[in-house]
Amino acid sequence: MNHTDLTTLILSAHGAIFLAGATAYYKYGDRTDVLQKPLNSCNSTLAQLRARISTKLADQLRSVYRDPVVPSVIVTPTGQTYSEPVVNPVGSEAFFESVQRFVEDEVEVMVDYQELRHARSCWYAWARRLSWLILAVLVWEVAASALVLADKLEFARLGDGLLHLTFVPSGALIVICLAALVVLQRQHDKIAEKWAQYNDL
Repeated sequence: MNHTDLTTLILSAHGAIFLAGATAYYKYGDRTDVLQKPLNSCNSTLAQLRARISTKLADQLRSVYRDPVVPSVIVTPTGQTYSEPVVNPVGSEAFFESVQRFVEDEVEVMVDYQELRHARSCWYAWARRLSWLILAVLVWEVAASALVLADKLEFARLGDGLLHLTFVPSGALIVICLAALVVLQRQHDKIAEKWAQYNDL
């Protein structure tokens, strides 16, 4: 294969990578649409979990605060009266027992809530990274294509080895994009799993 054929082949390969990157950027570049559905389902599940945790905690503490303590009036031998201070139920044994029962009953829900919040944060962070990585692929492919085209049109003379090296950044960026997709998919699975778990699916 002569140098001209090699430049044509490499230019075609970079063009194909650019088209694939443009298609991916069309899907993942505008994060508004990409984020909407997963975040809506995630936020609705988080709201359900918050409501459940709050309701269960209120139910557990209701017995502690059910009967208001009326201070008793004490009359001294001299005829003076005073009221005993009202004991704060927060420091009572019943309060601690109620909180302990709540934690024991709802620990899995609280763990799920924290895991879902973490999955949402990770998913959003990797969605941002992925869109920037795809943009970096597009920018590099334009630059690499310009270099190869300059060689083809004889504005600059590049060796065959240098032409082959233009695929090193392309390959590295593509591998990183695929790794980001794997992480993104894993976090999306966690969100979907929790959504299904708490929506009776």
